[in-house]
Amino acid sequence: MFEGRYYDGLTSRATPVTCDIAGDGTLAVHGENLALQMMPGSIEVSPRLARTFRSLRLPNGAQIQTEDNDGVDAAFPNRNRVESLADRLERYPYVVAASVAIILVAAFMLFKIAVPWAAERAARRIPASVEKIDGRPGARGADVSRAQTDGAR
Repeated sequence: MFEGRYYDGLTSRATPVTCDIAGDGTLAVHGENLALQMMPGSIEVSPRLARTFRSLRLPNGAQIQTEDNDGVDAAFPNRNRVESLADRLERYPYVVAASVAIILVAAFMLFKIAVPWAAERAARRIPASVEKIDGRPGARGADVSRAQTDGAR
């Protein structure tokens, strides 16, 4: 069971509600002048993100917002498994530090090993006729450009 605020999707009025899984497996929502029951499979549950509120998007366009993350997880245990795992892992500083270290090592390996390896393979595929081209037209363009900027000073 968890408490939240029900928004009907038509107005900005928030109605305090209590949500619970009924005996038949439906989500029962009770509030002031409000009683709804719907199948949990028809409800879109937002992923858990630190201590922010969770949104339950109902099939009729309404929403329930709650800060009871544990209550939502208990009511919808099979939802957002990947996001739930990420949330649990983010709570451990050593896991976060290890993730940063892995990213730094991967970036280092990319620039020190993968890029030179790829450049070497690309260089081997360049035909000899292309290697003989002087490249002076490009160099002359750079010289002209440099002369124009020097003259403007």
